[in-house]
Amino acid sequence: MVLQSLSRCELLWWSGEMSVDLPIAYGVVYRSSDRYLDDDLRMHEHCVKVQVDHVLPAFMGIPVPNETCIEGKMLLMNQTLRKFIQWPRKAIKIYLVDKQIIYITLSFIILTLTIIFILIVGFGCTNSPYV
Repeated sequence: MVLQSLSRCELLWWSGEMSVDLPIAYGVVYRSSDRYLDDDLRMHEHCVKVQVDHVLPAFMGIPVPNETCIEGKMLLMNQTLRKFIQWPRKAIKIYLVDKQIIYITLSFIILTLTIIFILIVGFGCTNSPYV
């Protein structure tokens, strides 16, 4: 998986070499070519750069994966909020389409269908020209 642009993502539970399809945080994953967190901190080969936007409350106090850990600065998930971290590539779920765009599109479709229904059926008037 080579990332060419920024994408919204879920950070999945990570345990050693295995991920579980259980989201623990949400954020933005960066291009695969971006291999530094800071000017001097090179990332692990099997990790991607992520900016964490939200950590689910139940997972705030759990330890970060070894790859993410920065002694004295980043030991728990609540310390990753609004920061750039490295996260195992196998434990990232990328949204191909932003969920917010889907929600807005569905809302527009429902509104349009409601208006069409009202125009066809009328407002419950017996003398409606559309009935």
